[in-house]
Amino acid sequence: MLSTLLKTFRFYLVFLLVFSLGLAALWLYQENHKHFVVRIAASKPGSDAFKLMQAAADSTMAQFPNMRVELIASLGSNQNLALLKENQVQLAAIQADSDIIPEARLVARLYPDMFHLIVRKDSGIETFSDLRGKRLALASTSSGQFKTFWFLAKHYNFTEADFEFKSMSSTAANFALEQGAVDAIFRVRPPGSPGIKKLVSNLDVKIIELDQGNSMSLEQPVLESTVLPKGTYQGNPPLPGHDLATASVQRLLVARYDLADDAVRMFTQVLFEQRKELIKKSILSSFVQAPNRNQGTVIPMHPGAVQYYDRNEPSFLQENAEPIALILTVLAALASGIMQLARRRQKTLVQAYNRELTDILLEAEQLSDQQRLQVMADHLNDILKKVVKDRSQDNLSAEDFDFISFTWQMTRDEVNERLLPQEAGHLVDHGLNDQPQGAGA
Repeated sequence: MLSTLLKTFRFYLVFLLVFSLGLAALWLYQENHKHFVVRIAASKPGSDAFKLMQAAADSTMAQFPNMRVELIASLGSNQNLALLKENQVQLAAIQADSDIIPEARLVARLYPDMFHLIVRKDSGIETFSDLRGKRLALASTSSGQFKTFWFLAKHYNFTEADFEFKSMSSTAANFALEQGAVDAIFRVRPPGSPGIKKLVSNLDVKIIELDQGNSMSLEQPVLESTVLPKGTYQGNPPLPGHDLATASVQRLLVARYDLADDAVRMFTQVLFEQRKELIKKSILSSFVQAPNRNQGTVIPMHPGAVQYYDRNEPSFLQENAEPIALILTVLAALASGIMQLARRRQKTLVQAYNRELTDILLEAEQLSDQQRLQVMADHLNDILKKVVKDRSQDNLSAEDFDFISFTWQMTRDEVNERLLPQEAGHLVDHGLNDQPQGAGA
């Protein structure tokens, strides 16, 4: 009788061990073969934030084939947060002084965005207070820059009635400054911004000192007093002509609270461990830092980012996962290959549409030729028909269709706005009365 009980006990014990090992193997397989699709809202194509995020996205997909990262062009921080809230994107680059939403979780500090008040030398503007009654070009109302300027104006006791201002794209603002249609433009950009370098190389301008950074940080703690080094934008003659006091706000990378921890951890890993490769594509990669958790963070940290920052304290499963994962990887190679082939065609099609729409958007931003713009508008309608047809034939998933539709809508809005009737012989022909089309925040 006792022998029978022992045999029965042994059977169930072995069964329990095998069953537990099977569950553990299944869990490890799933953990190591998750596929992620992550979309990032950065800014306009060609902007500082867009280039940095594109470099990080490319490196992430190269290092982690199971992770697909797509960039969404946007008009700035406010729109980025709106897209994050609606789960149209899962990562976003924003200014730290933006109105943070509950869904956002902090991943990393990207780079400092410095305040640049750029004026024509013949404008008579020597200090911020001299802006009273002057003509200003400001960024899109949906950008963080727009909000930052009005915080700055309020600090100096100015109201909207004290200026003549218009919101416009960077291209339109630069043209307006060159033509003397405005006296000053305000930008929030990283030091050495290529866009500002290009502007100052074509125009006799100066950058106004903003020396109240410390006092402004009392009102807005995320602001920091900093210095724009002498000669940042031009060496001879130097521009600025001396180390120039100004204020800065950090550009942050945030993620949705429900984005998978593994996806955030992998993206964070690339930001820090592939820095050498990233710098080749974006010098701003050298500024990327981990949040200072000793001082506390205004935005809660994402658990996936915390996992990376605490990577020197691995769990038991992480320490022993490699041998089991290797076996499971070999067994799953065939299945994984079949899955990748099934998705490759859709991925290629989405990339082709996105590339075509982005090219149209970039070209439209530089055009005033109504005939060419009308051709673009007709072409956009043809693209939409093809996209709808591909969706009906299941060549595109619902998720891909929504992504392409968003880019198509933004491109169509840009083309339609450029097609609005223009008054010949006036400066408005160059976009001065346009509604905001995004200066990139």
